[in-house]
Amino acid sequence: MISSSLARAMQFSDPVVSGYAFHFKAFSAEEVAVTIVNPVTFVPEPLVYEADYSVTGLGQDAGGAVVLTPAGRERAGTGQHLVILRAMDFLQLIDYRPHDTFPAETHERALDRLTMMCQELREKLGRAVIAPPDQLEPIQYSELVALKEEAVAAAAEAAEDAAETEAAR
Repeated sequence: MISSSLARAMQFSDPVVSGYAFHFKAFSAEEVAVTIVNPVTFVPEPLVYEADYSVTGLGQDAGGAVVLTPAGRERAGTGQHLVILRAMDFLQLIDYRPHDTFPAETHERALDRLTMMCQELREKLGRAVIAPPDQLEPIQYSELVALKEEAVAAAAEAAEDAAETEAAR
């Protein structure tokens, strides 16, 4: 049973804190990805399982925790966004045998995995830029960053022009 619709947790990093809770089910540590994101530059830096963190609470409906190693705490620093995501392999690993008894627990786990995959996709789509249906080419994140930088530069130039006009009066 999947009792939570969450597939992501985000907290601010603190070098004295080692444990960060997440409230979604994960079956294995490899299904939990941890990334540090600088809140100013938005540059993501994935942490490495075992080198930077371990995972507790696997298989629990209520979720678990990511525990940073000393190296992970150092990489995370202070005030970064520590993002914990469910990151499953999208595989169907169940193979039913003809004329076998129905394996209810196996079937339940397969349905749980499908639900978790859908939640992961919904989480990713929730952060995505959705282009209008007539857009033929995909929009790249780098293009959006370039547009933002152009807009910031144009706003700074406009403010400078306004200040010069005001000073000339």
